[in-house]
Amino acid sequence: MASDSGSTAPSSPIDDALMAQIRDRFHHMESDPVSGPRIFLESGGGSLLLKDAIARSAEIAAYPDSPSRRNVAAGHIGDMMRQTTENLMRFFGAESGQVLYGATGTEILFRLVRSGLEKVEKGSVLSSSLEHAASHDAAHCWAQAFGHEHIDIPLDSDTGVVSPQDYADAMRPDTRLATVIHTSHVSGKRVDLGGISAAIKSVAPDCLIICDGIQHAPHGPVHAEQDDVDAYVFAPYKAYARRGGAFAWMSERLANMPHNDRMVGKPDTNWTLGSPDPSLYAAFTAVHDYLCWLGGHFTDSGDKRDQLEAAMDAATAHEVSLIDRLINGTDELAGLAAYNSVTLIGDTELETREGAVCFAVKGRKSTDIIDAFDARGIRIHHRGSDPASSSRFVLNAVNLDDCVRVSFCHYNTHAEIDAVLKALPEVVGET
Repeated sequence: MASDSGSTAPSSPIDDALMAQIRDRFHHMESDPVSGPRIFLESGGGSLLLKDAIARSAEIAAYPDSPSRRNVAAGHIGDMMRQTTENLMRFFGAESGQVLYGATGTEILFRLVRSGLEKVEKGSVLSSSLEHAASHDAAHCWAQAFGHEHIDIPLDSDTGVVSPQDYADAMRPDTRLATVIHTSHVSGKRVDLGGISAAIKSVAPDCLIICDGIQHAPHGPVHAEQDDVDAYVFAPYKAYARRGGAFAWMSERLANMPHNDRMVGKPDTNWTLGSPDPSLYAAFTAVHDYLCWLGGHFTDSGDKRDQLEAAMDAATAHEVSLIDRLINGTDELAGLAAYNSVTLIGDTELETREGAVCFAVKGRKSTDIIDAFDARGIRIHHRGSDPASSSRFVLNAVNLDDCVRVSFCHYNTHAEIDAVLKALPEVVGET
């Protein structure tokens, strides 16, 4: 049952020495404070957190001062938030537009979709069944509320992805807004975001494109402006910071649209409601600085954007090596694709996979599978297709009631994947 692909398997640019430094920078890498030692392969539900991000967040959270006050401490917080905003623009790959803070990624997606639809002529709204419910439900709810037609683009159940052509086939000149997920949290497949944007705007140049980048942002570089979207949303809790807030980039066009998401007397360009949490800004700057440090191992450039891209390119390449190992196995250990009872979501193509691999085991509940792994000290998760599930669109499209998700980041190792492979025969019942 072992794969014969070990000699040609993708290699990782992260060597053992650098991996040791990376892992030392995160909290609870090899054990959690409640259950003890475990292998953490549940980053899709929230990544491990940088020690420095938590420390900086706690330091700023302890300040009683607001950045809007007239004192030295307030000025310090304000300066930090302005620097973080510059760091966020760099992270998004944007030179124009503005950064938006919100309570969660889902809240921001609902706000942006509503604002994009409430003051435009009636037309169509596009989403796909690849999406998380955060963007898909936002599009459905607000299209219905404002009298637009909501069109659902089916994903390709064989590949686990949607293509620019899929969007092109659904486009109409009256399409007002489209939601796009950059990477699926279930299929683990990344879309051609720039190609989808081009396909949309070739038919409806004024169509707003709202991108859910929450799953992609921890795994590869973001080029929001280059990919010609109008909003790009991500949540720091999946990208090494912490829970309790989210950020988005908005294009100049979207940022200047008339909208009701502002207090009376504020200009249209103001999207801030209340006071953002300064401690999340501090946490993200720690993430930014960490990624620049990591990128410095892969580029000689002193430019921070170059360093960010180098870090995320290395993370992508390392994760591809993990994905290949999990799916295809090694010379000694069988991968998921070798088991007759295992159904993978999406094909075995590696180039567009990142961050997650999902599968079902014939005749077994996914909750039983994750319990079996948990008993062996391996933390993974399941996704279900119940009506309230964020994963229901993908699972319904591939005719599965539930699935097991193994999700990781660049801090995971080949040895951790091997632990999964060693447990698989007994867990799936194919010894």
